[in-house]
Amino acid sequence: MAQAPVAPAAAASAPALQRVEITGSSIRRLEAETALPVTVMTAADMEDRGYSTIADALNSLTVAQNVIPGGNSSGSVMNMRGVGVTRTLTIMNGQRLPYEPTMAAFVNMDLIPRNAIERVEVLRDGASSIYGSDAVGGVVNFITRKQYKGTQLKAQTVQPQMKGGAREVRLSLLTGTGDLVEDGWTIYTSADFQRRTALKASDRPELATLYTLTALGIAPTQSPGDYASPANITKPALGNPYYAKGCNPPFSLPAPQNTCASNNYPNYALLLPENGQASSFTRGAITLGRNNTLSFEAAFTTEYINLSKSTALTSKGKSSGSGGTPVLTITSASPYYPGGSAGVPAMPGVTGQALQLAWQVDELGPATLRNRQNLKRIVITDEGSWDGWDYRVNLLHSTNDEYTAYLTGYIDTPKLYAGVLDGTLNPFGAQTAAGLEYLKSISVTGQKSRISGTRYSAANFTINRDLMELPGGTMAMAFGGDIHYETARDMVPDTNVNVPFDGRTPYDLGSSRRVKSLFAEVDIPVTKTLTLDLSVRSDRYHDVGSTVNPKVSFRYQPVKSLLFRGSYNTGFHAPSLMERYGSTRTGISNTKDNYDDPVLCPGGKPGTAGGGTALPGYSSLVVCNAKQPHIVGANPELAPETSSSVTFGMAVEPIKNFSVTLDFWKIHVKGTIGTLSDGVIFSDPTRYAAFFVRDADKNLLYVNAQSHNLGDTITRGQDIAANWVIPTEALGKFTLGLDGTYTNYYNYQNEPGGEWNHNTGGFGGLANGAVSGDKIMSFRWRHSLRAGWSYGSWRAQVTQAYTSGYHDGKTVPQIYWRDIHPYSVVNLTMGYSGFKNLMLNAGMSNAFNVKPPLTNTTSVGYLRSYASPIGRSFSLTATYKFGG
Repeated sequence: MAQAPVAPAAAASAPALQRVEITGSSIRRLEAETALPVTVMTAADMEDRGYSTIADALNSLTVAQNVIPGGNSSGSVMNMRGVGVTRTLTIMNGQRLPYEPTMAAFVNMDLIPRNAIERVEVLRDGASSIYGSDAVGGVVNFITRKQYKGTQLKAQTVQPQMKGGAREVRLSLLTGTGDLVEDGWTIYTSADFQRRTALKASDRPELATLYTLTALGIAPTQSPGDYASPANITKPALGNPYYAKGCNPPFSLPAPQNTCASNNYPNYALLLPENGQASSFTRGAITLGRNNTLSFEAAFTTEYINLSKSTALTSKGKSSGSGGTPVLTITSASPYYPGGSAGVPAMPGVTGQALQLAWQVDELGPATLRNRQNLKRIVITDEGSWDGWDYRVNLLHSTNDEYTAYLTGYIDTPKLYAGVLDGTLNPFGAQTAAGLEYLKSISVTGQKSRISGTRYSAANFTINRDLMELPGGTMAMAFGGDIHYETARDMVPDTNVNVPFDGRTPYDLGSSRRVKSLFAEVDIPVTKTLTLDLSVRSDRYHDVGSTVNPKVSFRYQPVKSLLFRGSYNTGFHAPSLMERYGSTRTGISNTKDNYDDPVLCPGGKPGTAGGGTALPGYSSLVVCNAKQPHIVGANPELAPETSSSVTFGMAVEPIKNFSVTLDFWKIHVKGTIGTLSDGVIFSDPTRYAAFFVRDADKNLLYVNAQSHNLGDTITRGQDIAANWVIPTEALGKFTLGLDGTYTNYYNYQNEPGGEWNHNTGGFGGLANGAVSGDKIMSFRWRHSLRAGWSYGSWRAQVTQAYTSGYHDGKTVPQIYWRDIHPYSVVNLTMGYSGFKNLMLNAGMSNAFNVKPPLTNTTSVGYLRSYASPIGRSFSLTATYKFGG
């Protein structure tokens, strides 16, 4: 690696300054301050602020509009600027990571080997012509240690104050030897193990009580029962034989139209799933001559997440349009037929005919799934200098394999139907010993329901050198190229057809993409005070075409204490392999929302269930105030998105040790890839008439909720940061810090050329697809405020994370529309390093035990993208070092 000139006297007493590469540029500089707005968080910062996971740390960044901390099978992902998780580029040491397999569009940050991370650099200015023109929202670069000498052991525990789950334990090992400068070689290995127990809805009943849900407008008794125990009779639409007796409280409660509605949500729903990770990272390097280094990285991580969806559900019978789909049927030959010998109450209208049922099977417990991801990544790098050029060549291969398996509660549906039909199973009450044994015998525990995988292989190079002397300094340039090949595979086994799983049918899909790229960058110090940086990138996708995207930035520093900076760039975001070539599936919506079919249940207010009346011949349980069928998934007609991004800012240091930065930003995405939620489509059935697909008899086959190129998305705002260091001899060093983001507006269109929707301070129509059904929120203001102190062996820090209030969702009746108050959480940490080789850290997260704001937009009662249901918790970390 090239070195800066050093005076002979200085060289004898101090090492030469090393050129460093800053995220967002391929040109190595001696000065870290650049034209680009970059946020840096070190591993020590994470410890001092009480963050036990990478997701916790990144969720504290005010530019992160949506990080989902393990609340779904995809893991933890980042959504910068609120433009969607697929538009944030996540890399490690400047190289791409394999995508999460089911969507092949984003990186699961849980798979990052945290113990090896030295710092995280977040480039906040949109698309980067250096790493990829698809970095629309920004770049997150995890940078690992270059070397480590000695051994370090770390143990951490996190214990919530309130009863229930969400307890965490973490064990880490870091060991290494050799020094690249002194010995000419180095190698180290990091290992990390973490586990968090599940937090059930019943552990925090204040989020899901009947009183709370009623106040939010989403009480379960508002609509007729669908699946319930005892079962409801759907054809003919007679309701439930136990309705008059109050159903089966507290597991099911009376609902309209003489039905029973399940109230078992708190017993199976998870606010946070059980999950765990085990990771290892090894890096070694050896010098090859005076100016060349050969290094390798090997990362292996496995993560599991146990999800609970609901108790096992049967297929729901329909009065018409079922297309021959098997339905759950009971006949008078069963002793459990209403009015039969087993004592199930008789009902008016039950005259011996076959009855179709909707039944929620509770006997085998909640329906839980285990999702496991396995990351493998190898990188070989040759870097150095030759004849005035600095160069770097990388070879990379990585995989991420994922599977989902049934743990509990899921059963072979055809055999369930047979057990009801032959009288073995009782859909209206408790099972006999024979019935319970039969249910156990048809369990599919251990069977894999989905198998997915992504592969990413790449070869890339970068060369750079100084060109000439200009009035402001040395002009430098960089040139590079990249060729990579990515594949994605998604499979549902044939055996899955017998198990209810989001309406999936067996498939085995594979797709691939080749991308070739070239880029160039030049850094021009025009004067001592003005520097320009120009770059351009050309990408050729073999399946969606070619694109050329420039970037220009400037840095102007008229005086030492004042700096101006800005940038402009364009971007190109191709649909992911799964978005374009993946699966589609048709079935009943698995959201909490019910709707009236606008054709078969007319008369109600669009988007509001329960006001319509079923047409003659159609079951009101199916077409009114019910979960309607839809199709979701890939769309082979998707086109790439294009984007532009602008930033302009300033940094000022009015007094020593005190600095303030202010950056204005704007992102414009054209042809936004997204899905319209059922709520948006049903709210205007005339406008979205083409999304309702029907058969010749007007039965609703499905609502088209596939991915589409919608209209444009524009967001604009400001980032502000302030840092003040106050050193004192008597009391130690004090630090104050503030990071804040203010969003002026977030506007989007649901279709090309359509009307603009204003989303600032509320929920938009777009969601994060398969990552989460939660709608994207755009907060008006977020800030992180820090106050730290250190003296000798002691240090402490107080951190406040603040988010402004917002308008709750408006998919409920207008009387329930509400505004949500701001959310503020304070964390406290204290550390002591006075013991030999031992460092202790204690922390209190959410010191004031602030509960998450309630919302009507999610099934868990709170907004998972930024709030936590855990409450006050305590942590203790012990780090022991020896050797080195």
